Amino acid sequence: MLMTLIFLVLFFTAINADVYDDKIAFMESIIDNTAHPCNDFWQYAGGKNKSKFLEEQEAFMIIDLMTDDSVDSYLQSVRDIRTVYQKCANGEIKFPEYSLAEKAQFAASRLKDLNFPIQKDDDVVKDEAKFHTAVARLYGALFEIGSYVIESMEMTSHGGAWKFVRPHPTYYRRREIWDAYCAVATCRTSTLPRKNTFKFQYSFAKDPQSFANTAFGTEINISDLKILTPFYAGGDEALRPIAYAAFLNELLETVMFEENYQFTTCEKLISDSFPLHLNKLILDKMKKNRTVYNQWKEQFFTYTVLILNEAKSFVATSNVIENTDNVMGEMLRILEQNRFAFFDQNLFSDDLFEGVTNEMELDHPRSSRFVNNLRVLLKYDKLYEHKSQRFMAKTGTQSAHLFPSMANFYDFGYFLFPLFDPSFPAVLALSSMGTMVGHEIAHTFIRMTEKSEAFSENRRCLLKLYADKCKPGDPNICVDPMHTYNENFADQLGTLWAYTAFKRLESRQNSGEFPKTPALGKLTNDQIFFLNFAQTFHFFDDWENYDPNFFHAPASVRIWAALANLPAFANAFECPGKSVYNPDFRCPMFVVETVPDKRLNQPVD
Repeated sequence: MLMTLIFLVLFFTAINADVYDDKIAFMESIIDNTAHPCNDFWQYAGGKNKSKFLEEQEAFMIIDLMTDDSVDSYLQSVRDIRTVYQKCANGEIKFPEYSLAEKAQFAASRLKDLNFPIQKDDDVVKDEAKFHTAVARLYGALFEIGSYVIESMEMTSHGGAWKFVRPHPTYYRRREIWDAYCAVATCRTSTLPRKNTFKFQYSFAKDPQSFANTAFGTEINISDLKILTPFYAGGDEALRPIAYAAFLNELLETVMFEENYQFTTCEKLISDSFPLHLNKLILDKMKKNRTVYNQWKEQFFTYTVLILNEAKSFVATSNVIENTDNVMGEMLRILEQNRFAFFDQNLFSDDLFEGVTNEMELDHPRSSRFVNNLRVLLKYDKLYEHKSQRFMAKTGTQSAHLFPSMANFYDFGYFLFPLFDPSFPAVLALSSMGTMVGHEIAHTFIRMTEKSEAFSENRRCLLKLYADKCKPGDPNICVDPMHTYNENFADQLGTLWAYTAFKRLESRQNSGEFPKTPALGKLTNDQIFFLNFAQTFHFFDDWENYDPNFFHAPASVRIWAALANLPAFANAFECPGKSVYNPDFRCPMFVVETVPDKRLNQPVD
């Protein structure tokens, strides 16, 4: 297997020299040579990166897809989306897409028979079946209107469950919301209903198939899915009807809630609203050059398998992980279960795609994004695939490892310029998208802390490594190592695996020389690897957009922790001891350095 993978990497030569040259020029243009790599590699690698380069590349791509009539113009839904784009460009799309009065009309047209505001003596809160049907209908309204609640629950479907999450309270706009609703529906009282302060927990839906069909507005396949919905967990049964009424009223308030979505460009609107169509357009555009497309697809699987093999080797040869069936054996078994979802699926064949996208809602494109994308996937899965693979790759840089399916999904952005191109050598591919592939695979092991003392010890060490990392100039905004632990752990292993995969390849083949540019020509391949790695993270949020609730640390902290904890970085740049990137304190990632026993030189008695 390894020799086959090496052959594939060797085979991919510079098929697009212009793209490769553009990559080199970009890398060199953002280096800040006034910073020392050993003291501030974040600044050194990308200190001159003042533009939103990745967002600009995404926008240029979408402009091309929206204006290139040679791609998929025979499909009605594609023509419709291009019309939406043109209307946006002409200033003909208003935001918010719904006024509060229009949301009230929307809610009343679908839910008026429920007789809001719900009260504790209503049949709908006394009868469990009626209550859960009403809950499903309200989630259906949230689905149709594009609520953030559906955004929050969407990812859980890839892990084997649809978890219908509770909304955030809408306390500060409740009077305004209810006045608007009661202006179009007959409300039994003008008194604000009770706030939902009751305890709810998630449990399996009583009638999961019916609940899911109602909530999504179409029949769906739930053969391998669990449907989780909120259930009252307050303990006092006398309060159950009151809690149910408060929950139903809260869901209606959420349907009416204005989320203040802002889009900066029409390209952003299209990206947010029509990811499924952008998927197809990107693929069909790429397929116009079959040679490039086939090489791009081959490299996707070549590099993902390389990283996966590196992870397996890492586990099997560790001298720290417990060599037991319950720990090392289990880790190797779950690694074998990892799968990588490629972008091209049967859904994107013209006939199938046209058949499932023939009912687009285009008057409110952003609000209808679940109807126009997720419902399409659900309908397609029910009719054809029955695999419940419901991930929509977008044009950005999001990725996900899903439990218990062990499926790994990636947005297109990781596999497009400037992060990837088939013309890039392995040192660039593995130090950008390769580290992200490794990051997601590393999430496979998050649950091992409960079984392994080695993992528990590593966790304690990483919590210390990431402690006291605060925003420069503002000691009140800091990384919470507990909150970010899962992502920090994945950064550490993902970086290590990508680097060792590159070194394994380099040891077996001639990796060539980098162009002799003024800056890059002076760097070794190892230094190029770490440079491109850090530059990739310059596309992610740093302190200026940081929220302590984020699961990821700021990008500069992620770079420091991953590289300062990797001795190979200090070796590559010859960092002196106790420098920022060559600290005394490190967390060995399940490897103990072998120290020679000098007593072996003594004669045996």
